[in-house]
Amino acid sequence: LADCMQTLVSQLAERTELPRLATLPFNGELNEELHKALLALARNSPTDGAGGGKGGGSAGGVVVYEVAYALQVRSTDYLAAARSMYELSLRLEQSAEVCSSATTLAELMSRQADALATSIAALDQLPPTARFLTSDAPSRAQKLRVALSPFMQHGGA
Repeated sequence: LADCMQTLVSQLAERTELPRLATLPFNGELNEELHKALLALARNSPTDGAGGGKGGGSAGGVVVYEVAYALQVRSTDYLAAARSMYELSLRLEQSAEVCSSATTLAELMSRQADALATSIAALDQLPPTARFLTSDAPSRAQKLRVALSPFMQHGGA
């Protein structure tokens, strides 16, 4: 089942027809497999605006994340929808960190702000006690601490 869903998602993405998934009545296990396939494709597609191909248009993975979000909202899984947009915002941030064009950087930052706003909008649909996301990804401060730890040990000795 997972292979079939991945093939369906990949084929629709190559034809830039991912939004057609919204017309299909997936429920239960099919719906779960659809979301897994969409997120797998999104995670393996560029978010820098440079790549088309499998991403489903010139924005690559951005479009895939947006389709995943729309389908999750349709199935009232607001937490998963918020996670999808938050993950997109993190991917856009990574793309922005290595961007050399001011125009592209501005576009990436604007898309990142939109993704974060959309994530917040999905969280607003949840009860106040459930309006939070957790992340296994290390924070910037944690990454910096790890990167600087060899220097801190030498400086402190």
